[in-house]
Amino acid sequence: MSGGAMGIKGLSLFTILCVSITVAQNSATNTNCQINGNTANCTSTTQHAPQAATPSQSLEQGYRVGRDMGQPLGQAIAYHRANRWVKKFCKKHPGASWWYSSAATGRLEGTCPY
Repeated sequence: MSGGAMGIKGLSLFTILCVSITVAQNSATNTNCQINGNTANCTSTTQHAPQAATPSQSLEQGYRVGRDMGQPLGQAIAYHRANRWVKKFCKKHPGASWWYSSAATGRLEGTCPY
């Protein structure tokens, strides 16, 4: 790459990732009663709240969310860098063939317009 180090000037990137897992620890109990004269026959059913995630499960979930958000963002930055490099190269070398390769973009190639 000629012309110095590659970089994006003036680009500030802030990513805020908030993962919040809230699990209620209470349960709901429903009671149904049937009254026959002086006798009451009641049945109750209890629905327990789901168990809270363990710390390792929460850590794994946070990792997956971060990875799933970070990969597309990283690729967008990589393609932006490649695009800037191609424009800069083609400005100096109209009609020349070029290729650009990085781990994120793979090999890109083309010909500069005149």
